Amino acid sequence: MELTTEQTNILVEIFQDFLKTNDKLYQHSEVQNGFIETILRKANQGTFHLSKDELIFLAHFTSDFISEFARRYNAYNLKFWINITEEVFREMIKKDLLIDILSKSNIDYLKDIFHHNLAFRSSNVLGVIQKLKECNTVLLSSITDPYKIGFVYQFDEILVLEFKHSFDIADQLFYKFTNYHDVKNSFFGELTRQDAYKVISKCDLEKYPSDNIDFLLYVLQ
Repeated sequence: MELTTEQTNILVEIFQDFLKTNDKLYQHSEVQNGFIETILRKANQGTFHLSKDELIFLAHFTSDFISEFARRYNAYNLKFWINITEEVFREMIKKDLLIDILSKSNIDYLKDIFHHNLAFRSSNVLGVIQKLKECNTVLLSSITDPYKIGFVYQFDEILVLEFKHSFDIADQLFYKFTNYHDVKNSFFGELTRQDAYKVISKCDLEKYPSDNIDFLLYVLQ
């Protein structure tokens, strides 16, 4: 693969930060430092091809990066996706880049080594959340303690959440429909996002996972 100048700069930042924060642990590891130096040299050459050993090293490095990211920012629940800070957003870009490099390399080398989803990108989840916030039409299963909500995007796509049970927003996608009338009839009624906010804000919290209500109010505000 070929890295852009911006991607190369991000990769340099990733490893420089790593070496600064882990200097006591890794300053005597010539093998690891050698891998990092080689990867950065190749990144600056434009065309970016890693050997099997270099790719395996990067896979382990990326796994550790993802685990540390989740631990540091408590990225295990819906509340994590509310009000992403600049710091977290920057770390997301780094994480996505590392996964992107692995996904475009020889993935046969990654079997039994890298156990994270190579298709997952934080930027895609943020894109879905942004579309939720842009939906002006909302469908609800009822106006009293609803169990299902549909976010209609430009009367062309919809994302449906059954929110009386916990859900992972990273697994949710908009899908296109051909007949809005049929979609609408599968719900109780059609509301503006402002009216939907009022309904959700009055839900009995004992009947829902609290993160679900907080998240819905966030995207509807």
